[in-house]
Amino acid sequence: MLEIIKRSTQKIKDWYLVYELTTNLYMLEPWEKLLFNSMLLVSISLFIWIMMPK
Repeated sequence: MLEIIKRSTQKIKDWYLVYELTTNLYMLEPWEKLLFNSMLLVSISLFIWIMMPK
């Protein structure tokens, strides 16, 4: 059970690293990363909310 948690955690860290490298976030300061990620999350949430059937 513990091994599954370790592998899952490592996989999430790997995905986040790929995300940072792909979007060049690794060059930003922590507050800039937070701002960018927050804006991205809000944008995706709004898009999903708009596209949901009524």
